[in-house]
Amino acid sequence: MEPEPEPDPEAQLTSVNASSFVEPYPEPEFSHSVQSILVVVAVIFMLIGTLGNALVILTLVRMKNRTITEVFLTSLAFADLFVCVVCIPLLIVGITVHSGHTGFSYIVEQQVFYSSSVASILNLTAVAVDRHDVIINPMNRRITTTRCKYVLVAVWGISLSAAIIIYFIPAQYECILLAVFLFLPLYIMIHCYVKVLKKAKAASEKLTQNKKGDAAQKGGSVDKTVRMVVIIVVMFCVSWIPSLITRTLKYTIHMEEMHLSILEITSCLVAYGGSAINFLVYAFMSRRFKYALMQMLGVKTYCNKVMPSTKSAATNF
Repeated sequence: MEPEPEPDPEAQLTSVNASSFVEPYPEPEFSHSVQSILVVVAVIFMLIGTLGNALVILTLVRMKNRTITEVFLTSLAFADLFVCVVCIPLLIVGITVHSGHTGFSYIVEQQVFYSSSVASILNLTAVAVDRHDVIINPMNRRITTTRCKYVLVAVWGISLSAAIIIYFIPAQYECILLAVFLFLPLYIMIHCYVKVLKKAKAASEKLTQNKKGDAAQKGGSVDKTVRMVVIIVVMFCVSWIPSLITRTLKYTIHMEEMHLSILEITSCLVAYGGSAINFLVYAFMSRRFKYALMQMLGVKTYCNKVMPSTKSAATNF
């Protein structure tokens, strides 16, 4: 009786590797026209977002006597800039090389995506709390100038930790963690802004009754910073919720690989587009920002139109 042949270790290793490293989502093949359209849109977002957010950061950093809100908006601009200079180029690599969301570039892109998106909404939450305290409870503010630094460290520490946790947990549970980081801060923001708007409405009614000009500046109109941040929050929801929905559908509904890849890339482009154009809200809603920007660019004539006096430039946001 002949002895049985010994199993080939190399063949066993090959078998193990084949079963352990199966690509979960096969790479579809986009047509050249689809690739071209997606790449052109991504490049436009990358250029606009990089230049715009860099300009916002330079302007806000150069501003003297920055408010706590402006500090957090600077941090928000950094988060948006990371998306534009890291995530969008890696998405372009995914479109052109892998025809979708696969490969090592996808892993890096998603980690930056998670950390930047969580940082964005936490910065916006901090701004909402600060605006609430300034208007509702000015004598007992929770985020002081000293505490602001610690809050920034916490914001980015939590954001990076969230990205690391999502990397190690099963992929099908990532949408649950993202939903927590999205909807809990949104609840806090909505709670803060509802109280602020009620305060503004009460001040407006009081002004109507008293008809005093001094009251108009204090509370007759809705705070411009509040309106600006509310618009940013709405843009954030419109930008990031599609990505959350896509990640939920990815693990709950069976879809063809081509449709899934196009859906993922489209939702990412919507999210990255929001990060790219956030700076437009700063430019059109903040008088202090427009004044500082025009000063930096040396456009003195426009400075006088935006802020007729130096006192206004220091007090209006």
